[in-house]
Order: sequence, then structure tokens, then C-alpha cells
Amino acid sequence: MNKNSKTIIVFCSHLCLNDEMKPYETKEWIVLAENLLENKIQPSDFITFADEDFYNFFKSTNIFKEQAQIDSEIERIKKLIERTARIDYEIEKYEKMGIKIMTRADDIYPKILKTKLGKNCPPLFYYAGNPIILKQKFIGFVGSRNIDIIDEEFTRDTVFKINKKGYGIVSGGAKGVDTISTTTSLKSNIPAVEYISDSMKRKLKNSEVQNYINKNLLLIMSVVNPDAGFDTGMAMARNRLIYAQAAASIIIRADLKKGGTWSGASENLKKRYSPSFCWNHIEYEGNQELIKMGAYPIDETWDGDISIHNMSEKNNILDGYKPKQISIFDEIK
Repeated sequence: MNKNSKTIIVFCSHLCLNDEMKPYETKEWIVLAENLLENKIQPSDFITFADEDFYNFFKSTNIFKEQAQIDSEIERIKKLIERTARIDYEIEKYEKMGIKIMTRADDIYPKILKTKLGKNCPPLFYYAGNPIILKQKFIGFVGSRNIDIIDEEFTRDTVFKINKKGYGIVSGGAKGVDTISTTTSLKSNIPAVEYISDSMKRKLKNSEVQNYINKNLLLIMSVVNPDAGFDTGMAMARNRLIYAQAAASIIIRADLKKGGTWSGASENLKKRYSPSFCWNHIEYEGNQELIKMGAYPIDETWDGDISIHNMSEKNNILDGYKPKQISIFDEIK
């Protein structure tokens, strides 16, 4: 772990907190990091500043206008830095469980997320598995937790087609569509990535999960602490990670205008993190509405081709699809 990576963990992780500590959230960290870059200061230098250095830095920026705000922020930073030794212990504890941390300052951090999400890209991830898996190309699978046998069959058949095209699977790791798509790919010895929103520690107790991790087939990623329970907000937020990691995304089943699948799919159609394909099931109102909004319809006859030029005539929203450019912040190492 390099020094800048360690600094990001100290400033942004939710490890070893008390009521007086408030770690930096994604947008806060980006603002701070960009100002560090403009002043030619590395994050690892910032963590060793004296009070006078902090004052001079904040006075030279437009982050805060009032002296009281600067004083408060310096105290906040000092409290976060005070937990460094405790964080070291916590990191060591997690590593014994097979859980590590990657940050935006690490080469293993998925560059595709930086490119597509820019300033909305999380400062750090907890992960279990071999990050080399991220070099693969993936298709996202999203859908309801509550599905029937027909949904399961269509999901498996579609995964087989995607796997034959050379793509792995990226999902949210929840029950239903997520689990079925991931498991189907892993049983075919094709890699999968899961962006989960709850306890990684609990998930790693599953022997089958451990088996696939040991085979370098499964990588689990999360922005929440490994001990954290389920959080609806985090579950919603991780959807964009799935869409951004994917070369294209497949929506198996979405409830109309409600739930995480609908929220993530509609956001992706607006932001265009990846081209959207949606099962053209006539009885699924959510699916039909997403197709009207621009998702490309597929059915049992679809051959797994995700080429945008093949869909553009029928799906105008994808014309001129172009991912966002990487931000200046990503020059920081």
C-alpha cells in the first residue's frame, strides 16, 4: 500500500470512528484532492502538516470562506489522523479474513470506473479476491430479487450467450437475478465481479464463495465496511458501479417506477454509463417502460451481440454513446 493510498483510507474510511469523527465522503474528498493537486501537494504530505500548514493551505483555496470553517475543518482532520494506528490494526485484522482495501491512488483500482463516473467514483473499495479479474470485460446483470422459474431460465440462457462472447458477469450479489447470473458464469469457469452493499465478512463465510475466490474466478467489491449491515441507500448507489463496470448491461426484470432495479436502470439510461438491454417480456410493465425510455429490447432469439452500431437504428438513445473522460484528479498517485 503506497502512502497516498494510506492517506485516503485515513481520511475517507468509516473504520474506527467515534461520535467526534466525520470521514470525508466522495465529493468532499474530490474537492480536497483537486485543491491539493493544484497546490502541488501529495495527499501523503498533507497528513503530516502542522497547524500553520493547514491554515496556509485552506486560506489559499476557495473551499471555505470563513475562518471558523477553517478552524473546524482542521480539527476534523486532526481527529481523523489520530485514528491511524487503530486503522492499521483494523486493516491487519481484515487481511487475515481475506479482505483488503484499494483506493483511487492504487494501480489496481478499476480505471473504467474513473473514466465513466469521474467525481462520483468512490475513494476506496474493500475487496476479496484477485483484482486482476478487473482486467476482464463484463456484462452487467440486474433484476428483481423476487423472480420465478421463467426469469431464472432466461437469465441462465442469456449468461451462456454472454459467456460464449467472452464476457464475464458483474452484478450486485443479491439474491434473485444477481446470484443466478453470477453462479451460472462461475460454474462455467468464467469470472464474475460482485459490487455488494452489505457485510462482506458474512458473505465470505460461505464455502462456495471462498472456493470461487480461491480459483481466481470471483472478486467481491464494496464501499461499505466489511461488518456493515444492509443499507438501502448504499444498495441504490452501488447500481451505478455495476453499470459503469459493464461493457453493456442486461435488465431481466424491473418493477414499474419503484425499487432498486428501476432506479439504477433509469439512471443508466440518462447517464449512459453502459448501453442498456432489457428483456422484452410483454407482461413486465417496468421492462416495457424502460424499453420505451431507450433500453434495447431482447428476447430468447437474441444472440448476445452488444455492438452499438447494430442497435442504433432501433434504439436512438444510444446513438453517439460516449463514456465520460477521466478527471484531472486521477493524476494523483
